[in-house]
Amino acid sequence: MNEFCDSFGIYKLAVTGTPASFGPSQVSLLTRWNAIGTGSTQAGVLANKGNRGNPALYLPFGASIAKTFSRQTTYTVGFRLNMGCAAGVGNDTVSLIDLGNIANGGAQILASLLVKADGSVLVFGNGLTGTPIFTTPVAVAANTDCYLEFSATISGTTNMNVAAEVRVNGVTVGAGNANIGRNANTLALGAASFKFLYLNSGIATPGQAYISDFYINNGAGATNTGFLAGTVAPYEQVGFLLPSADGSQLDWTPLSGSVHYTEINEIPQDGDASYVSAGTPGHIDTYHWQAIPTFAGTIPTVQMSFCASSDQEGTRTFQGNIGPGGGQQQTPEFGLCSGNFYRSGSFDLDPTTGKPWTQAAFNSRQFGIGLVR
Repeated sequence: MNEFCDSFGIYKLAVTGTPASFGPSQVSLLTRWNAIGTGSTQAGVLANKGNRGNPALYLPFGASIAKTFSRQTTYTVGFRLNMGCAAGVGNDTVSLIDLGNIANGGAQILASLLVKADGSVLVFGNGLTGTPIFTTPVAVAANTDCYLEFSATISGTTNMNVAAEVRVNGVTVGAGNANIGRNANTLALGAASFKFLYLNSGIATPGQAYISDFYINNGAGATNTGFLAGTVAPYEQVGFLLPSADGSQLDWTPLSGSVHYTEINEIPQDGDASYVSAGTPGHIDTYHWQAIPTFAGTIPTVQMSFCASSDQEGTRTFQGNIGPGGGQQQTPEFGLCSGNFYRSGSFDLDPTTGKPWTQAAFNSRQFGIGLVR
């Protein structure tokens, strides 16, 4: 199933392209990602660097960004990539993608993808040590957009095996598997599984990497268990839509006035300048959303994202929902804290039909929020 997707278009932007000015975008990134690298070369979000002139994640040399996901044996990562440096595309010491067993533990990295200066791609198990699982021919060109996808499956409890595949623009450029010399009893979680993702600069100074249209799928369920690029033309289309009108149930309270959706339809989110609030469990707000233009095919996944906080002590939880009064399907419950953070829930299938979303089905649906407790 799909765990998370990100267009990098919802965050506050860096003022310029220098790391010293990344303060606003770094703080904004941390409302949705667990961590960003420290030091002067931190990640940021820059305007007009992604596809269709949209923003993109910027990773200068030495920068990184990380996120924790559910514990699974298979993950597939995909994103639009443009990277370059003075000497070529990459170097031989910094990976672009790391999948690991515990967050913030370099020794627990179990599968890594590295882009070399000639544009070839290497995949390693157990960090960037030993013999690569496989090496691709030249696959990535400097300063040129491509859609890169990396899938890895880990198995076994003794001398674990990693099976991996890399695709560029929907075409497989390398695949293989190898034992990585790891045993379950040497891992903090005691099992062959992935739990976190690092995106690293993957290039040598003074280069940079721009990343947009990001998704990550796991191997659970029957939908979105692998690569998506072949289903989305031209290989990617991750975007965001906003509420466009009030729906049929409006229990929450707008900060001002009587219209609800206008309090929550801004990108980037404006913190406490506008919001809707609720204090009674069971209260639900529903909204109509901006329409998706006509296109051929179906929608791989619909992700609902909420920036929310609590101004009371004690446990408060909410969930996203589909349909009038939330009668069709709900996300898991999300906990709240005093700061504004994003919570996201994906719906791989239309709950009414049990099939992939169509443009017409999405445009006719109400999506909302409900206070659970």
